[in-house]
Amino acid sequence: MSNWISNLIVSESFLSLTEVVGTAATFLIFGVVALIALVFVWKFVPETKGLTFEQVEDLFKQKKASGQPSNNNTSEI
Repeated sequence: MSNWISNLIVSESFLSLTEVVGTAATFLIFGVVALIALVFVWKFVPETKGLTFEQVEDLFKQKKASGQPSNNNTSEI
């Protein structure tokens, strides 16, 4: 769903932005937004590779209860 919403935002704003600021600036704006999104995901979304659904649920419950990102080493689980 987030991918669809992102695609909608890009497709609805691309031509308008291109007319106002030019093609290069439009791609620069979208590149900066993508970089910010990448940093956000890298910093705040925990790694869930190799975990069961129950372990992922526990990870998010623990994170919600503490209110801060946990730096658990998931290789021990």
